[in-house]
Amino acid sequence: TEEGRSANRRVDLLIYGEKQAGVLDLVSEARDYMKAKQWLFSLKSLLRAAELDRENAVVYRLAGTCYFNLGQKKLGVKALRRSLELNPDDAQLKAWLDKMGGNP
Repeated sequence: TEEGRSANRRVDLLIYGEKQAGVLDLVSEARDYMKAKQWLFSLKSLLRAAELDRENAVVYRLAGTCYFNLGQKKLGVKALRRSLELNPDDAQLKAWLDKMGGNP
């Protein structure tokens, strides 16, 4: 009825709180840090992403890059090997690891 429609009220709802970051959010954040050459911040985001998804080859590949840029070659190789285990079709990574003999 007209009377009922006039009683309708609209409400704006604001929700406050923390957003739970997902793997894709963390990877995106890490890539932004990498562009700025902020390797430690990037690595922290990637380690959080790895906690959420231990089977994500991209996370380990990016983490390997961060480790290398931080001078931690052994951890870099370990992360890159894990990435290759998860994505054995990554021919570029396989060739690089073969070339380095696993010990750059």
